[in-house]
Amino acid sequence: MQNKPQITKLQQLQTVIDVLHAQGLRCWIDTGTLLGLVRHKQILPWDRDIDISCFAHNRDSATKAMQQLATEYGYKMQTRSYRGQIFKIELMPKNRSDYVKIDLSFWWVSGDWAYSLMVCNMPLRLRRNSLLWWLAQTVRQPMIHLVWPPLKRSRSLHLPLLGVNIGIYLWRVPCSALAKLSSIEINSFAYPAPADWESYLTFRYGNWRVPKRDWLAPIDDGASLLVPPEDQLFAQFAEENRHD
Repeated sequence: MQNKPQITKLQQLQTVIDVLHAQGLRCWIDTGTLLGLVRHKQILPWDRDIDISCFAHNRDSATKAMQQLATEYGYKMQTRSYRGQIFKIELMPKNRSDYVKIDLSFWWVSGDWAYSLMVCNMPLRLRRNSLLWWLAQTVRQPMIHLVWPPLKRSRSLHLPLLGVNIGIYLWRVPCSALAKLSSIEINSFAYPAPADWESYLTFRYGNWRVPKRDWLAPIDDGASLLVPPEDQLFAQFAEENRHD
């Protein structure tokens, strides 16, 4: 059997965007992926995933696109849901060492803010690439999978003896930051992004032009609230999830 040619992370991202756009999806590159393309013209070498976002009312179209990607390109697809509502779709590589995980997050608008949900296992500040840092990265995903069933029904799960302090928390950004999209062009490919990406990155990263060692998104990201969604706010997310 002939080996498949290796592809870069940017080529992988291009394929994902093409499939999402073919479904008519209004999406944008986000967080570390956006930062890497703006600051380095590539996905950050140490990034273990690709971050893409869209609005919750496009969930059905997004799900179809992600299912197509899983079938045609050999990913394992899994969803993250909270109280019956999907807030993230993940594509996990199968048998492709050159692929990285794809995360598609759903956002909804309430007032002047846009919100999304995150699963957070409260981290320790560990020096990047240290032995303890790699150990934490290794056990993080299996631990989340282990505690996920009860976590889907509640806001947090605390098991101090196992070192588990996982919760469902909120991302929050000004909705004006996501009202208009444009693109960032690299090597003749247009990557969809917030139109005012500079203000958006500043809100989330502060001085984003300078790399920060030992960055911890739940603590350092300006969008991280580290509070669970209130019932009324979550009800708005559930309502948006009913429409496409």
